[in-house]
Order: sequence, then structure tokens, then C-alpha cells
Amino acid sequence: GYDVVAQQPGSVHRRAASRPLAPSGIEGAVRAPLPERVAPQLATLVDAPPAHGDWRYELKFDGYRILARIAGKGARRHVTLMTREGRDWTAKLRPQRDALPAPR
Repeated sequence: GYDVVAQQPGSVHRRAASRPLAPSGIEGAVRAPLPERVAPQLATLVDAPPAHGDWRYELKFDGYRILARIAGKGARRHVTLMTREGRDWTAKLRPQRDALPAPR
């Protein structure tokens, strides 16, 4: 099958795994509970590409848009995988659920 990373290596930004983001370093960041539901960004059909010269093209891959909600740590960790319509697909996507990293 087509491997986007192999075919388009410049499409991936590699960051050292040992360098986690530090939420405390974000000015104005406030700790808050996770929302019960969030809405993903959706593509918008337009007649022409943006006017600025930085944009070249954008690939569209068909598939499911899944949102992961990870709450708790250790034995209390709970992962929910939701479709953009709010359907819980956690049971259908167990391998993907289990592959998600623990929150920092």
C-alpha cells in the first residue's frame, strides 16, 4: 500500500521524543477539566487556493475522523474514541485505543 511517510518524507516533522512539551511554559495556560465533547475542524470547499504563495496543494485521504479523550493516569486511565458525530467507537477501535500514549 501507499506509505505517505516513505513517499513524502518531508511531510513529517520529527521532534525528539525526550523533549516533552511543558504546559507550564505556555503563557496564560490554565489547568481545566476536559470538556465532555469537542468538535473537530472540518474541511471547507472553496473555489480557489489561498492567495498567499506559501500554499501548494493539500491531499485528502478518505477515512474516519476520530477524536481521542484520555483522562486519568495508570490504573485510572480511561480512553474514549469518538466520531465527529459523537458516536463512541472505543470498542470498535481497541488496538488504536491501546496504542495511545498516557497523558503527561
